[in-house]
Amino acid sequence: MQRRVTGGQDAEESAPLLSKDKYDEKKEEKKEDPLDDGALEPGGEVDVLAFNRIGYLCQYFAVGLVSRAISSTAYELYICYLNVPSYVNSSQQAIIDMAWSLKIVFALISDSCPLFGLRRKPYMAFGWVITSACLATTAWFMPLPPAYYCFGSDGQYNTSVVCNQEASKEGSSYAALMSLATCGYMFADVSADALTVQYARRESKKRRGSTQTLAYLVRELGAMCALVIVGFLMSGPEYNGSFSWGLSFNFICGVLAMVVAVQIPISIYLIEEPLVDPSKMPSCSTACSRVNTMLSSGATFEVVLYMFLGGALGGIGTTAGAEITRLWAGVQNLQSNLFRFASSLIFVAGLWLTRRYFLGASWRKMILITTIVMSVIDAPFTFMTIFGVVRNQYFFLGEAFLVSLPRATSFVVSIYVIVELAEEGGEGLAYGVLTTIGNLSGPLSTVLSNYIFGHFFFPSLSDSKNYVDDTPEFRNEVAWSYVISYVFGFSALLLLPLLPDQKEETQERKRTRPRSQYYTLITCMIIALALGFSLTLNILSVIPSTMCLEIAGGEGC
Repeated sequence: MQRRVTGGQDAEESAPLLSKDKYDEKKEEKKEDPLDDGALEPGGEVDVLAFNRIGYLCQYFAVGLVSRAISSTAYELYICYLNVPSYVNSSQQAIIDMAWSLKIVFALISDSCPLFGLRRKPYMAFGWVITSACLATTAWFMPLPPAYYCFGSDGQYNTSVVCNQEASKEGSSYAALMSLATCGYMFADVSADALTVQYARRESKKRRGSTQTLAYLVRELGAMCALVIVGFLMSGPEYNGSFSWGLSFNFICGVLAMVVAVQIPISIYLIEEPLVDPSKMPSCSTACSRVNTMLSSGATFEVVLYMFLGGALGGIGTTAGAEITRLWAGVQNLQSNLFRFASSLIFVAGLWLTRRYFLGASWRKMILITTIVMSVIDAPFTFMTIFGVVRNQYFFLGEAFLVSLPRATSFVVSIYVIVELAEEGGEGLAYGVLTTIGNLSGPLSTVLSNYIFGHFFFPSLSDSKNYVDDTPEFRNEVAWSYVISYVFGFSALLLLPLLPDQKEETQERKRTRPRSQYYTLITCMIIALALGFSLTLNILSVIPSTMCLEIAGGEGC
């Protein structure tokens, strides 16, 4: 007996009442329905605020907390307490951040080597174990040496009297542990990035980028908490702070170690991840094949060139910044962190505005406008401080506050393209490869900055004595170093045509750009050579016997 068909039945139930052509047409419409809204994968948008997924956002919060805490203590520890040369400080920070340039390795492991049938959660937990252990080791087994300068009668440093000249050579061991801690939370970050791509590809074209922006917004909230901890608890006179009391660097590391340890159970129990089908268990060769498929695309290669060359050129900047901040602007720890906190609020607002109003805006125009605006805002504050027109810490710090809004937009817009280029099953690798390319430009630009501004500028921009002497000739030299920095920043805009304008153009380029194994080869060479070059020169600049080499940014041995 034939079943009666109602309007609520689907196409397959209605098949007996349709011709074969109509039936096939209905089936095709049904198959395409989930992607009618422009989503790249079916399944519908994922609610990342659900209780069983809230651990996903907790990963970004913790990464923001730890990464900002480590970077925020650098000025107080390396510049104020140990008094390492500014180019050495830059190199030590580059070494600490080197793990960001190895995201492709962490992504390859996460994508192709599941643990207990899971590709993300175990690596998140493992990463937090490493980070917590490194911070705990620093807190309880590595006390700081005596400070470089002696204290004056006012309780502040007397920069004309040196008490421990060897202190400036003690930063490397702390940088090494902080670098290992960064490797730890990088496992968690890469795994969370892979989930971000999976979730984002299920969003409609109109909303795609929303999950990405929310993740970075939460990460910035974690960074704001770090600024509160460092700004108020590590603001004693030994760290150029505003209070007569303060907690030590070691104590701060102990607090962070305990906070990070909480992420271990959160990673295990508050993130929903399906088990990997054993029959579809990805192998390392499969993962490498996926990387090759992605990198051989002309569309991907253009983005690779933009991220690497644009980042390297735009990141070249004067090495005078740290000394100007400390000696000419007189910035103290508390005020610095208060302004960083306020800047983070504006940064969060910028991310929210982008998520709310600019997901469909032209990527190229957004980056062009924000880059120009940031430079126009920065210049008056910088040059008025250099030439002594206004030397006030609140005035100087106002620049960072004002550029936070355009910086937020520029940052998040530049990573939207990654989701468009990713393919199903290789989410972690796609994010890892492209962010590795972008992150590798950072250490390279640091090395180039150390070489350019250390080799061609005399007197040295890294010698604090020149800032204390404050001669007109030296002021002009510092000003020219900033002019050259702006020129490099604007030159990076010439590469904008390599970046797709929006989602539609990215997909069009994927379909139409030719493929070539040369693209894969060149990309791999960029990664290998840039990583080797940057790591070698940065290590030379922190070893006491080689830090004087000109190629490492020194004045010559």
